[in-house]
Amino acid sequence: MSAQEVVNVLMGLVSFFGGWMLKEIWGNLKALQEVDHGLSSQLNRIEVMIAGDYVKKDELDKSLVMILSKLDRIEEKLDKKVDKGH
Repeated sequence: MSAQEVVNVLMGLVSFFGGWMLKEIWGNLKALQEVDHGLSSQLNRIEVMIAGDYVKKDELDKSLVMILSKLDRIEEKLDKKVDKGH
């Protein structure tokens, strides 16, 4: 075997194993990207669920109006009680 043939065989082996290694790395990278995409989707669904649980502004306004009207009625009743005592 001549020196050129040895170099050609070594280059072929290096190319083969280098290509195989790059293919494995590429496959693992794709798998990690798929996992990342799945986790991102899950996180987005959780964010939507959490955001949906908050009280809406109009519901809060209605509740505050009801609470304040009840407090006004209580205040009026207390004022009437105080007036009766004097």
